[in-house]
Amino acid sequence: MALLLAFASAVVYGTGDWFGGHAARRRPSIGVAAIGQSMSLVLVAVAVALGGVAVPSGATWAWSAAGGVVGAVGIAGLYHGFAVGSVSVVAPVSAVVGAVLPVGVGVALGDRPGALALTGIVLAVVSIAMVSGAVGPARNVGGRIVALAVGVGACFGSLFVCLERADGDSGMWPLLV
Repeated sequence: MALLLAFASAVVYGTGDWFGGHAARRRPSIGVAAIGQSMSLVLVAVAVALGGVAVPSGATWAWSAAGGVVGAVGIAGLYHGFAVGSVSVVAPVSAVVGAVLPVGVGVALGDRPGALALTGIVLAVVSIAMVSGAVGPARNVGGRIVALAVGVGACFGSLFVCLERADGDSGMWPLLV
């Protein structure tokens, strides 16, 4: 089941990113992000209503709201990056930074990832350095696009940290908030 859900998640994110990036080439990225987030809000509200989970604590509301702010900034930045930059740079850089940041926070808070996880992180960082043109053959990728992608990734990583801080039994409420 986990593999099926991971695959479905990848398909949904990939499809959303493709359509969002494509739309952001014709319309302001902030508007594209707002429309996508509004549609998601409706779907998550239905899921919360059907889920029957009690309203979570104030701390969960605070962490969820903080995550919502950085997540919204991240998605608008992602679409902007797709519209004005190289998708083959913006997507992987933001994805890896978004994955590495929560690991760094976890390590700072006492988590100790295994050798396989650390190897994966190192390989991912080297890969984005190669894709972004930081190492290897020179590519015509501006530093502003790479910086934007890192910022977007930091937003997504911060979103994941905030959601992790929410109550574990709060269901879909953090996404609704």
